[in-house]
Formats: sequence, structure tokens, C-alpha cells
Amino acid sequence: MLRARVKTIAIWEILLRRNMTQNDLARQAKITSGHLSQLLKGDRSPTPGVRKKLMDALDPVEFDDIFEIQEVPDGRGNGAV
Repeated sequence: MLRARVKTIAIWEILLRRNMTQNDLARQAKITSGHLSQLLKGDRSPTPGVRKKLMDALDPVEFDDIFEIQEVPDGRGNGAV
């Protein structure tokens, strides 16, 4: 299975360059600061809707600027992806 993950360092670099805080980004993306925190820590993966919100809030960015695709186990214990 494939999953998109947030590139935490890339997002922090963008925020620093734009003099923005994590809370500023959460407000502009219309997600909670707690949800954004979980995304940045890697505790959650962004849904397609959240990915779009983050890209819109950080425009101009491309998908590959702030997200990476990872293979994750399928949860069936057989190692298939």
C-alpha cells in the first residue's frame, strides 16, 4: 500500500522563510493545529483533502515539495505492499 507523508523539514523551512508559525499554517489550511502537529510528527497521514488544503495554503508549492510517497505494510501480516 502506498501512503503520502508530510516532509516535515520542508514544511518548517517554508514556514521559516515566510515568517509563519505552525498555527498560521493550520489556520490558512483550515485544519486544527493539533491535526497539523500530528501530520508533522508523522503520527497521521494526510488525506487527499488535507493535502490539497496544505498545498493551497503554501502555494506556490508542488506535491513533491512537501509530501513523499511511502510504502507501508498492508496490515495483513504478509509483508505485501
